[in-house]
This record gives sequence, C-alpha cells and structure tokens, in this order.
Amino acid sequence: MTAPTLFPLILSNTDLSAWSNCELRYFRERCQNYRKSSFNIDLSAGGCFAKGLETTRKMYYNEKLSATEAVEGGYHTVIDDLHELMAKAHADTDTLKSPERMGLALKEYFRRFPLDNEEVVPAELEDGSYAIEHKMTAELPILHPELGVPLIFKGKLDMFAKNMGRTYIVDEKTTKAITGNTADLLATSGQFLGYAWLAREKGITVVGAKIRKVAIQVREIKVEEFEVPITDFQIDLWYKSMLVKVQTMVDKYKETMEGKDFKDSFIPDFQHGCTSFFKPCPFQDGCKSKYGETFIESNFQQLCWDSESRQEVSLVDYKQLLGLGV
Repeated sequence: MTAPTLFPLILSNTDLSAWSNCELRYFRERCQNYRKSSFNIDLSAGGCFAKGLETTRKMYYNEKLSATEAVEGGYHTVIDDLHELMAKAHADTDTLKSPERMGLALKEYFRRFPLDNEEVVPAELEDGSYAIEHKMTAELPILHPELGVPLIFKGKLDMFAKNMGRTYIVDEKTTKAITGNTADLLATSGQFLGYAWLAREKGITVVGAKIRKVAIQVREIKVEEFEVPITDFQIDLWYKSMLVKVQTMVDKYKETMEGKDFKDSFIPDFQHGCTSFFKPCPFQDGCKSKYGETFIESNFQQLCWDSESRQEVSLVDYKQLLGLGV
C-alpha cells in the first residue's frame, strides 16, 4: 500500500532549497510528511538565539524598557529556552553552543549593535508595532493540485529595518566561522530575494539585505555585518525561476495522482543532496534497497502541523480536516 500524500499548501524558500537539493527527499519531507523525533544543537541553538533577539527588540521598541533591561530579558530567554529543549532531548549541555554560551553570544551581539546607539532600527508598521520577526505571504498564480486554490508563498524575516530612510532586510545567522567572502556568497541568495519580492508585493521597496553573522568559537564570539544590494532585476529573475520550480513540483505531483510511481516523477539526486550540511539523508534506505520503503515507513511518522489546534496530527487526520480523502 502506497503511503498517503499531500502537496504543501504553503511554500517558502526552504521548499525551493530542498527541491534544488533532491526532488525525492523533498517529496518525502513535504508531500509524504515523514517526521522523526530528533535533536539538532545547531538548529536549536540558532532558534533560541533568534528568539532572544526578538524578545530583546520587542522589550526595547514595543515595551519601552531600557537597553540594559531588554538585553537581560533576551539573555534569559536564550538560556531558559535552550535548557528546556536540551533537557527534553536529554542532550549534553557541555557543548560549544551551550545555553550559557548562546546567552553570551546575544550580549556580544548587542555590544556590537547597541540598542540605544543603533543606526539600523526596525521599520514601524501601520498599526504602530515594529517589523520584528515579520511574516509575509502572497498568492501565487499556480493552483494547489488537490484543493484547487492558489498556492501561498511565505517568508519570515528577522527584521525589516530603516537606515538613512532606506529599507533593508536584516538577517542574523549563527555559525562556526565567518569568511571574508560572505557577501559574495550571498549576493544571489534566494532567501533574501524571496523576502524582497514579498515586500514588493506589499508596496515596500527593499534596497538590500544586512546579514549579521555570529560565530560561536572556542576562544571568542565574533559578530560581523555584511551588506548585499538587491535590485528589481534580481527580484524579477528570482520570481520567474521560482514559478518554474513550483509549476514543476505541481506537475510531477499530479503524475503521482494519476498513478505514476513517485520515484519515476521525483528523481533522487545521488549527488550533494545525499549529504547536505555534511549529514547523510535520513531517507537513504529508500535509495539503497528495494525494501527501503518498508524501512522508512517503520521508522518515520507522517505528521502535519495543525494551526488550529497548534499541534502535530497524523497526515491522514489532517487530510480529513481539509475535506480530502486518503
């Protein structure tokens, strides 16, 4: 029996990146919705650091606390949240990205970019709030293959910011090292061009992205900023490329709806996609053995996030909520 599937209702740069790495892995993660409980210190530490930045900025700009109070609040957010995640996963806190060290990284960040002496400040929105951890969505001119409604493209950026009257995307990234050619490496980043397209759809003109890298190293914590310009030409080219990719995803998914074997439509990469981020693909069994599907089905669950109940539910139950048969 073939595992149930559901084409994603909402797409993001993560989908485009996953698709470029390996079509088959994309299908397993985003259409079959295979999940397995796991703990990744890099993702968890980065997520808690981002939450700490958000807390700090909202305390300072929205709640009007002092810079010292706001940074202290963000510091404790990082430490408490990461300790909680690591405790649930029974993870060893004696690591380079420990809760305390990530808290220190946040303090180092605001020493480099002090709240009360910062030239790059969050953009103020129409409702008086600030564009901190700002979410945007826009409809695409491509219909969902099962529901027949327009697909949605979304983005969530760390901050829209103003600097000398111009609007920038601000993105913070934790890393192990900072290279001098970072700006060149990110000059055509789809992540930022996608944000810029979403902004343009809302009538906001973005002139560039300011990428702030925070290197968590053994002897020190480094913080550096790189600026990447963004033009309408780049946004237009990205948009055309994105539509071609999404249409291809939909067309291949429709082939599986018509009875075609998904491995004949969603092609395995057998290249860099097998070892993204220096880790083996979790679905390797499916490409190594004719019994691979059985191994995958026994080791993974098919789960979807239900925004109404704010919890994960089975793919079968989620499809029923959408009025789709399995």
